[in-house]
Amino acid sequence: MASPRCFSFSSSSTSSSRAPLVVYMVLGLLLSWLELAGAGGFDPLLRLPSFRRGARRSRTMRSVSVINHGAKGNGIEDDTQAFLDAWNLACSSKVGATLEIPAGHVYFLRQINFVGPCKSKVIVLLMGTIVAPSDPDSWPQKNRRRWLYFHGIKDLEVRGEGVVDGMGEEWWARSCKRNASNPCRRAPTVSTLMLKL
Repeated sequence: MASPRCFSFSSSSTSSSRAPLVVYMVLGLLLSWLELAGAGGFDPLLRLPSFRRGARRSRTMRSVSVINHGAKGNGIEDDTQAFLDAWNLACSSKVGATLEIPAGHVYFLRQINFVGPCKSKVIVLLMGTIVAPSDPDSWPQKNRRRWLYFHGIKDLEVRGEGVVDGMGEEWWARSCKRNASNPCRRAPTVSTLMLKL
């Protein structure tokens, strides 16, 4: 039977030259063990910080859905207040926000003012359909040219594959441009943007 080997460290030149090798081997085994301890769904005992040159801490934008603020999205009930509440929350976010208008819904909106300044960037993600009132008589006389009115906003981006339907058929049918006997009335615009630069 072979006798067990013992390692001893002495000040002799041969053993001192092996000491760094042994230390590196022990460190290598320890790091390998720590790496394996992190496998299989377990957290490692030691987590070394990672640093990438030039990397900045990412700021996650806040997600604000009009559905979570009471929008029904059935094309009949008025969703104007839900949009305004969601806008106010998105506009007040210090890290920026995405105002989500989800697909698969039709949102009925009366005149609405999206007012800034906002504390950070706002992205309007339009995936659903927004519709205006179809009856011209239902529009208020004051500022009737404004439907979706964005103003005082410095950093706004509108994205998405949604639809903005101003319901202009009835307006055109009553237009003096189509029928000279009709009174000339200014119709609302689908979107007015007045941005601060």
